[in-house]
Amino acid sequence: MIWSKFVLATAVDSNHFLDMDFTTPSTQSADGVSYIFNSNGDLVYFMDDRDPSGVSPGALLPQFSIGQSGARDYGTGAPPFDGNTPAGASAGLPAGTYYVANALFATQDLGQTPGANRRWHVRGTSGSNLNLGADAITGGSGGNSFCCLSDYNGDGDVGTDADIEAFFRCLSGNCCATCPPDADFNCDGDVGTDSDIESFFRVLAGGNC
Repeated sequence: MIWSKFVLATAVDSNHFLDMDFTTPSTQSADGVSYIFNSNGDLVYFMDDRDPSGVSPGALLPQFSIGQSGARDYGTGAPPFDGNTPAGASAGLPAGTYYVANALFATQDLGQTPGANRRWHVRGTSGSNLNLGADAITGGSGGNSFCCLSDYNGDGDVGTDADIEAFFRCLSGNCCATCPPDADFNCDGDVGTDSDIESFFRVLAGGNC
């Protein structure tokens, strides 16, 4: 059983995300579970298998994608993070302190349904010593996500020549400090494609991404 602590300075919500990927730091053959508790000891989220079909690498490892939905992909073997998993995670998390319990299957707890248990209660019973860990990724800022931004350079002016120039600079690999991290404008996992360019001009004209 491994316990970790993290603090959110900003709420995880429809404009901000918290993803936890277990595939890189964990043994791919591991069968893990993960719990997130708030500072009161209440179970907030529980996650077991990220791919119940068992097809993908690390299918029996958990995967959290909380808050802002959107296609995100982290490294080899990790399926896209589409948001809102586990069930109810679109509700996000308020700013504050949280505790994560990672364990190998099986565990004993006070029930896998989130609620006011107030005991941070998880007990590992597997007897295994396989490696299990998580990489946490956060993103989003202000009232916008990094997806489909008409104010591409983040200067407060929407749909200007400066946004167009910043987008095409990013497309060539030179993204500004206040721009999205890459030229995957529509956040479909493919960077700098014709689809991104089409989406950019559609949004610039007031349309949907």
